[in-house]
Parts: sequence; structure tokens; C-alpha cells
Amino acid sequence: MEINGSRTLPASRAKVWKALHDADLLAGSIAGCEALEWVSDNELKGRLNMKIGPVKTKFNIFLTISDSEEECGYTLEGSAKAGALGFAGGEAKISLSDADDGCELSYEAQVKTGGKIAQIGSRLMSSLSKKLVDDFFDAFVTGMES
Repeated sequence: MEINGSRTLPASRAKVWKALHDADLLAGSIAGCEALEWVSDNELKGRLNMKIGPVKTKFNIFLTISDSEEECGYTLEGSAKAGALGFAGGEAKISLSDADDGCELSYEAQVKTGGKIAQIGSRLMSSLSKKLVDDFFDAFVTGMES
């Protein structure tokens, strides 16, 4: 599944860049995220509770940042494992550019699922992904402002 889009955030590129590296802000912006912490200069791990259709599960999540160019963007690779229920994973290219009223954050992502999670169906996963992205940006902007 492909997910892409862009958002104009009411902050400078420097502020958005810093926020994209703040594990506490990111954890507070990801629905259901219980914990997120840096384990190296470019790797994070955490836990996520999520309900996907009728299935409620906990994921162990692992994120790696690569191709990082300060205040311009990076590639984010992630995997989320939910034991017997399956997994989700993918890669997102994040880019930042100046906008009249702040910073334009653009993203292009590829997401894959497997196991029982994949059996739920692509239509449900697509609508869930859109909602999660919208909720993330709303919480992320609020977190940057506080």
C-alpha cells in the first residue's frame, strides 16, 4: 500500500526538524504509542497498542533513520511485530521545504502487512492509515506548540 501527501506545518524547518527527532513528542503524536526511545543515533524502539477492525493488539516497533540531510529530510524504515497476529513494515521518505506560512513536510511511504493483520483487508487498512496520518499531524502540531 502506498501513502503519500504533504502538510504545511506552522513552524520553521529547524523547529520541525528538531521535533522529528524528539522521541517524547513523536510518541505523544502516534495514536496508541506507549513508549518510544532512542537506542542509537539513528534507531528508535517502542511499543504500540492498536485496534485494527475487530483485532486489538500490541506491536513492538523498530525505526531506523537513514539518508539524513539536516533540515531537508530523511528515510524512515520501520517494522512492527505483533507476534502471532502478524506484522507491518515499510519505508517513508520525508522531505522538508520552506513554505509561506511555515514548513512543508512531504512524505512518500510504502507499507506492507502480513499474517492475520493482512487478512483484514486493504480497504480497512487504507482508511485506518489515513486516519492515523491525520491524527499524527494534529497531535504533532499541538506538541510542537506546547
